[in-house]
Parts: sequence; C-alpha cells; structure tokens
Amino acid sequence: MPLFSIRRKKAENEKMIEGEEAINILKALEKSVIDDMESSNELNQLEEMCEIYIRFLRVSSLADIQKVDQELERGNILILDMYDILGSPSEAKRSVEQLRAICRYKEAEMRSLGNRYIIIAPYFVKIVS
Repeated sequence: MPLFSIRRKKAENEKMIEGEEAINILKALEKSVIDDMESSNELNQLEEMCEIYIRFLRVSSLADIQKVDQELERGNILILDMYDILGSPSEAKRSVEQLRAICRYKEAEMRSLGNRYIIIAPYFVKIVS
C-alpha cells in the first residue's frame, strides 16, 4: 500500500490517486501553503510601516537630499522647504535633479507646491493634482 493516497471524486465514481501522483499533489498543496505564508510576511511588513509620518525638511544643501532618501525608505511623506537652496540656482537645479532620480528609483511621486515647497510621497501614496 502506498504511503500517500488521496481520494478525489469524479462525476459518479471515485478514483484513488496513489504513489507519484499523490506526492505531486501534496507538493503543490505545500507550495500553496508556503505562498500564503509569504503573503502573510508581506502583510507583517506593511503593518510595520503603518507608522507613516508627514515630515517637514529644510533643504539648504545637497547633503540634505540624503535625509530625503532615508525618510522615503521609511515610508514617510515629505514636505521640503527649498527656500534656502533657491539662492543658488545651480545647486537648486542639481538638488531637484537628484530628488527626481530618487523618486524614479523608489517609484515615489513628487510635486511642486508653489515656488518654495516640494511634496514627495512613497510609491503607495498617490498625489492627486
């Protein structure tokens, strides 16, 4: 008698599944359970990210752009005050280019709030204009 056997109803009669076929069905079932567990882990990660903050950051130099990257990694929404860096047009342009590159890489959204402020949201938050 085989180690594993599964009964599956078929129309009017029953068919006994034995041996290799039964093992393949059990492996498929095991994979399904593992997939469910992996999606459960994804839910746990989302629960950890439930503490989402709206952060206000002043950008006064290119070094401040690293803070933006870190905050986006944590899943926070950012409002950037660009006033201090606007005094130097070339540095302002480079900082905006770096912000755009970070947003593209992290699939984040970035919008201007007038001339002075920029809002950046992580990939799971949509900014509606």
